[in-house]
Amino acid sequence: MGKKTIYCGGAGNGSVAKICNNMAMAISMLGVSEAFALGQNLGIKASVLTDIFNCSSARCWSSDTYNPVPGVMMDVPSSRNYDGGFTSKLMTKDLDLAIASASGVGFNCPFGSQALEM
Repeated sequence: MGKKTIYCGGAGNGSVAKICNNMAMAISMLGVSEAFALGQNLGIKASVLTDIFNCSSARCWSSDTYNPVPGVMMDVPSSRNYDGGFTSKLMTKDLDLAIASASGVGFNCPFGSQALEM
């Protein structure tokens, strides 16, 4: 659970904040993972990309706290054979909820939908 409590308004708004936060994290993690894969395939080390990302505009939770490349950061799921991380099953559940909620109010989430497909 988070370390900070933030009042979100009326009943249900906390759940809305949770699914929006998790959708943003899923999309971010996919982008960071793809960028790392591209960089490595083009010949740059993941540790070098990490240093660059984390002091520039690509810095985000997915790069500086839960880096997706095994061996770059210790004590994160990617370096523990993905043991103990937020499971794909839970992320799928939250993305399903986000997309269904968006649909319920006539809002289209193309990035969230793409993340769910992946």
